[in-house]
Amino acid sequence: MTIGTVLVPAFDDKGIRHAVRAAMPFVQKLRASLNVLHVRERYPAAHVAEYYWHTEVLKEFAEKVAQRAQELRVAAEEAAGRSDFTWLQPEGVEEADFGPASRMADLIVAPPPNVCGRPDAQSLVEQLMIGSGRPVLLTPEDAEPRVPSSYLVGWNGSIEATRALAAARPLLETAKRVTVVSVGEIDRPAPDASVIAEALNNAGIKAEGRTVGKIGTVTETLKGEASEAGADVLLLGAYSHSRLRERVLGGVTRKTIRQPFMPTLLVH
Repeated sequence: MTIGTVLVPAFDDKGIRHAVRAAMPFVQKLRASLNVLHVRERYPAAHVAEYYWHTEVLKEFAEKVAQRAQELRVAAEEAAGRSDFTWLQPEGVEEADFGPASRMADLIVAPPPNVCGRPDAQSLVEQLMIGSGRPVLLTPEDAEPRVPSSYLVGWNGSIEATRALAAARPLLETAKRVTVVSVGEIDRPAPDASVIAEALNNAGIKAEGRTVGKIGTVTETLKGEASEAGADVLLLGAYSHSRLRERVLGGVTRKTIRQPFMPTLLVH
């Protein structure tokens, strides 16, 4: 297994520059191809009144769409430097189509919402992650771009955490160290962290596992465990609880997407 295609979504200029820089170490070290995806809007967002479809209005809209696509592509070119990439530009609706259009990627590197200048960035990242079914890496603005060598796996026994382990396997195979941590006891019959670590070791991935008590919030506990383990990346199964519950009560996934405290790989 290997990482052959890395994809960066083109949310906005600042987001592209951040994500392309974060993606380049993976592209270079793993000899992967880089795709940058821009979903080109096909019609005006306001489509109720008939006058929106008049020729002059549509012409003006098409010019704005073309100009935005060019600006985003220039941002990607500047961030990539001399490295080649493939510019993908399907027509569609951003929030609905970023996910499906990204399904060929082995790894998606996206900017966290607090790095983008768009008010809908949180929703875009969520829909990208859920709609693509692929691992999405979010890196803080001040994080040094690099291929990680040590991972902290947040294991809660859920299907999403299981998918995260499977999707991240090509990256875990390149790691020098993997630490699997469960915060609190796992609901049986799902295996606990030590059993997951043993399975990874059987597959040739150097891993250790442990169950720890919650200190503060789950996020705060994982942050402390990551620091203790010297982890470069946190791997999580995203939205083990419903998104509605996370929005109402707060949750690890939503907080991590909004402002990751360290490079975080999320899989739904």
